[in-house]
Amino acid sequence: MQRYIDASHAQGWRITSVLETHLHADFVSGAHELAAAVGAKVLLPAGADSRLAHDAVTAPETIALDGIEVEAVASPGHTPEHTSYVIRTGAGPAALFSGGSLMVGGAARTDLIAPELTEQLTRAQFRTLKTAFSALPDETLLYPTHGGGSFCSAGGGGQRSSTLGEERATNPLLSFEDEDEFATWFPTTFPSNPAYYFWMRALNQAGARLR
Repeated sequence: MQRYIDASHAQGWRITSVLETHLHADFVSGAHELAAAVGAKVLLPAGADSRLAHDAVTAPETIALDGIEVEAVASPGHTPEHTSYVIRTGAGPAALFSGGSLMVGGAARTDLIAPELTEQLTRAQFRTLKTAFSALPDETLLYPTHGGGSFCSAGGGGQRSSTLGEERATNPLLSFEDEDEFATWFPTTFPSNPAYYFWMRALNQAGARLR
């Protein structure tokens, strides 16, 4: 949490909002503690059903900040409520904070909510990859939730960031044209995951302290 406070101070910025792309299953979120420490508000995707105080974000809602706009984009798949954020400046789209919906060389897995929802979420992930970001230019910077190596990810390399153009050229998930083929193949790429993943989302929904 402190790294965000230090980074904002170094730039002379004030943190006014803390945005989440989805309820996480792989770590305890510090969003509410960060917001409390700096006097900010927490914004969560509508449908997250968090029991902690927050403002719900509904795509395609736009959040106006100083000199930029943050556009919420529905990107279900990794979770039902998953929402990505496009940063727009006067020159147009500059960056995409994609959460787990699009990662460098891959995307996040779709089997962590419930086994009976895996196919539905996998198909939603296919449609997200095909359409959610299709209007954004190749030069748009891509910042996913995390890089490769996480048990939340399927595929992916070690890079922490990329561009949409690079992903369109190299990410194998973006090469699929048939939804049925994708729905059959994608779950076979998921690594084993720690047992706590199946209850961490509920913990973040209810709220947990970092310490």
